[in-house]
Amino acid sequence: MLEIRTTSFDLAPTVGYGPQTAEEDVVFPRDVATAVVGITGYSVGFIGEDHQLGRIALGVQGQVVGRTVRVAARLGLRDWSSNWDDEYGGRLTAVVLAPRCATTGWWPPR
Repeated sequence: MLEIRTTSFDLAPTVGYGPQTAEEDVVFPRDVATAVVGITGYSVGFIGEDHQLGRIALGVQGQVVGRTVRVAARLGLRDWSSNWDDEYGGRLTAVVLAPRCATTGWWPPR
């Protein structure tokens, strides 16, 4: 049985560097022994004028600390110039999966 939580990151428009990063803590009712973090969706785009897509950089990873899974997200967009010189912004949504187990007291469900 899995405990499932979702989170999202709104990355404000920026120019001049990339990819952007953000962190969010996802808290469970009991200690978490292990967790898996995955991307469930994203939306990213240039602000203002159109550009040819050169590279999208996105990812998530999780770090377990007690009852908390700290989710780190990264999202970046650049054109073919290979520079992070165009304004972009976006949103990334993620899921955290943590197993329920007898050792943590999560099973059976109450």
